[in-house]
Amino acid sequence: MKDDSFYLHHIIECIRRIEENVKKGRERFMASHTFQDAVRLHSEMFLS
Repeated sequence: MKDDSFYLHHIIECIRRIEENVKKGRERFMASHTFQDAVRLHSEMFLS
């Protein structure tokens, strides 16, 4: 069994990547399916 710090590190990394993908503004985010898919993927990773 992995300790909690492993999971916390993973969650923090997913959040960092989400922030990176949305930092250039809503319009750019909404215009890019790639950014939307990346955010969805990283959201699912830390919610599972």
